[in-house]
Amino acid sequence: MSRPRIPIGTFGEFSYQTSKTGLVRVRTHFRDWDGRKRQVQASGPSQAAAERALKVKLKARASVQPQDTTLTPDSTFTELVEYWLADIDLEDRLTQAE
Repeated sequence: MSRPRIPIGTFGEFSYQTSKTGLVRVRTHFRDWDGRKRQVQASGPSQAAAERALKVKLKARASVQPQDTTLTPDSTFTELVEYWLADIDLEDRLTQAE
């Protein structure tokens, strides 16, 4: 059974790596508002410091929301097509039938 998707605006589990110099790097995946999963990372002199730095980055990332909320992850395909056609019409990219 596969893992469930990370919901939009949230992050997954943290993974840690320690370099030879003792610097700790922590990484996770964050599902952005466009639905894409992206890796976010931070580092610090200790695991706790690196985790705090990563949480600051995640909080800032989660607070950035799209301005246009016409479409949501729950929108239907029909709504997406209507939005897309209206956008093309606004840009005057539709060919007029004769």
